[in-house]
Amino acid sequence: MQTGRQQIGQVLVCNLEDESGWLGGAHMEQETQRNTVDIVQELEAEGEKFVEVCLVVILFERGSQLIFNNDGTTAEKLEKLHTLLRQGGQPIGFIGYTCIANEYTIWSRVLREYASDEAARDCLHKLSELTEERLKKIPGAIVSKKEGCQVN
Repeated sequence: MQTGRQQIGQVLVCNLEDESGWLGGAHMEQETQRNTVDIVQELEAEGEKFVEVCLVVILFERGSQLIFNNDGTTAEKLEKLHTLLRQGGQPIGFIGYTCIANEYTIWSRVLREYASDEAARDCLHKLSELTEERLKKIPGAIVSKKEGCQVN
């Protein structure tokens, strides 16, 4: 399997290096690295808080791909993530929304590996705006945005 490194903002990240699925790069200590199973489990945990939530995977010059919490089984989400990593993608964060009556709140959060990466936050912000445009098409919808995914 080919490996490679790319830079997003100030964070150096590595492509999938082997089938273990470790995420992270030279900027991270070994004990802080997480594997792809951890990321998919985090997506599923976030999914319990939202009407819809997705993991955003950046494919650099080819745009981004989304893995939704309801995209099949854990194994299917994991396989999709591995496929995107093999294509050079990097998971950067989550976007989800809640709805109470007709009030929709869009939440976004970068993964902790990208906490200080302005480019990753900008990407999530732009994708949140697209989600906002989509939700505003619902008759009577009131839409707001927040960062942090701190939904109870």
